[in-house]
Amino acid sequence: MTARKQGKKPRVSGVQDEQGKKSARKSIPVRVRPIKASDCNFIRDLASRSAGYTVPTPYVLWMLSTFQREFCAVANARGYGNLGYLLVLPVGVRTDVVFVWQLACTFRGQRLRAPDALAAHLKRTARKYGVRRICFTSRPNSPQGRFVRSLAERVFHVQPALGKSLPGQISGESEYTLTLPQAGLRNRQPKR
Repeated sequence: MTARKQGKKPRVSGVQDEQGKKSARKSIPVRVRPIKASDCNFIRDLASRSAGYTVPTPYVLWMLSTFQREFCAVANARGYGNLGYLLVLPVGVRTDVVFVWQLACTFRGQRLRAPDALAAHLKRTARKYGVRRICFTSRPNSPQGRFVRSLAERVFHVQPALGKSLPGQISGESEYTLTLPQAGLRNRQPKR
C-alpha cells in the first residue's frame, strides 16, 4: 500500500529556503549509468536542442559507449526516463587529463539535479582512474558558463581556472581547467 493510500504525505527531502524553512520537494533519486548504444537517439535529440552543441554521430556514440564507458554516462530517474548525459574523452595516451565534451540535461533533469549527479559520477570516476585535471570549454559570463562553473565548484570544491580563448572559428569560447587534489594526500602529514 502506498503512503498516499494510507493517508500519509509522500516523502520529501529537506530543502531549506533563505529563511531556513523547509520546502516540500519530492525526493526523486537520479541514477547514473554508463551510456549504451540504445541511448543514441536520446543523446542526439538532446544535443540537437542544446545551443552550440555538435550532434554526435551514431558511430561516435558507439565508440564512446565501447571505449569510454567508464566516463560517458546517462542520468535517469524511475518514471521520468533519461534526464541527461555526459560525454568525456581522455586528451592523450597514458594521460591524467580528460576533456568534458558535452554535459546536457533536459529541463526536468535540471530540476531533479541530474547535472550534479553526472558531475559526481565524473568526480568518482576521475578519482578511480587517477585523473588530475578536467578540461572543458564554455563562454565566459554566459548563463551556461556561470552554471557550469558553479556546478564545478559545488561538486568538485575547486574553482575552474580560465585558460586561453579558442581560435576565431569558435568565437566566444574559452578553455577552463579543474585541477583535482591528489586522492589520499589531503590530510596526510609528512613523516618525521
